[in-house]
Amino acid sequence: MALLSFVLIVFLVTPITSLFLNYPLAPTSGAAFTGDAVLALKLSMLTSVISMVIIVGLGTPLAFALTYWKFPLRSVVTLLVDLPVVLPPSVAGLGLLMTFGRNGLFGDLLHQAGVHLPFTTAAVIMA
Repeated sequence: MALLSFVLIVFLVTPITSLFLNYPLAPTSGAAFTGDAVLALKLSMLTSVISMVIIVGLGTPLAFALTYWKFPLRSVVTLLVDLPVVLPPSVAGLGLLMTFGRNGLFGDLLHQAGVHLPFTTAAVIMA
């Protein structure tokens, strides 16, 4: 079990380590990382942190309610909570695009309000 854990940790840490080895600190300023890969890593970390805060903030009370309260549509709410676990990511992304995209269900309303969601950081957080 320890060997399997070690292999998993190495598998997860190696790509991040290689990013920092391939894109060292800028020699003149000594403060900023450069490169598209590092920018992608920063964006990924930012969206992950924001998503986690939202998930914990909304998911914890929902989990408490589903565990301790009995209400009429509890099984439907449980189904909706479990659905993203079994739904392929491409189907979930297509569903979000069809709902919030330019030609989607709420697309015209969002466009009239000046909100452009598809392919933005906010869209990544929603996904």
